[in-house]
Amino acid sequence: MIDDGVLRQIRSRVEAVTDRRWETVGYETQDDGLFLLVNVVVAVSQSDEINRREILRLVGDVCRALVPERSDNYSWMITIELNGRVIQNVMGGWAGMGQAFPRG
Repeated sequence: MIDDGVLRQIRSRVEAVTDRRWETVGYETQDDGLFLLVNVVVAVSQSDEINRREILRLVGDVCRALVPERSDNYSWMITIELNGRVIQNVMGGWAGMGQAFPRG
């Protein structure tokens, strides 16, 4: 379960490892605390492919370390948003499935 303590750890680590390569980051738990959505909003100046992939990698590492896996579904998703549109995402945390390839 993703409780408030785990969410605080995730927020702290994401800010530390990403060196604020984004405008804002939002966190939302779903499925009674079994799923975490991390929405990273970037500015146009931060939206190049290299930065987006690095954000997904760094935030994904944090999610893999702190969000419990599920046996029946994904336990986390990271989206990157630009100008109100999701332009890339990745999902993970499904035991035995590995990480889905980034989309976008």
